[in-house]
Amino acid sequence: MSKRYENHLHGKYRVRLEFENGKGFMDIVMEPKVPLLPNIVIELKRLKSEESVDRLIPEAKIALEQIHDRDYIFGMKGRIFLYGIAFKGMEAKVLSETLSR
Repeated sequence: MSKRYENHLHGKYRVRLEFENGKGFMDIVMEPKVPLLPNIVIELKRLKSEESVDRLIPEAKIALEQIHDRDYIFGMKGRIFLYGIAFKGMEAKVLSETLSR
C-alpha cells in the first residue's frame, strides 16, 4: 500500500488483504479502529484479456454476490460498505451496497 494511503488511513482502519472469513477469502477488508466509521469489504474481479469490457458490470455484480454468498461480512457489526469492482486494464466498474447490522 502506498505511503499516501497509509497516512490517510493511519489510526482509522486496520487494512487486510486476502483475508479469510466466512466461507472464503475476501480481497480487501478494512476494519474501523474508530467506532463511527463503517466496515469496508472490497471484492475484485479482473477480466481476462480476451473478455469484452461489456462484462465489467456483470462481473462487478458477481463480486457483490460473492461477498454475500461466502458470508464475508460474518461477525461484522454496524455499518458495512460493500464494493464489487471489476476491471480490465485501466477500465473499471464499481458497484456498492450499504448494510447495517
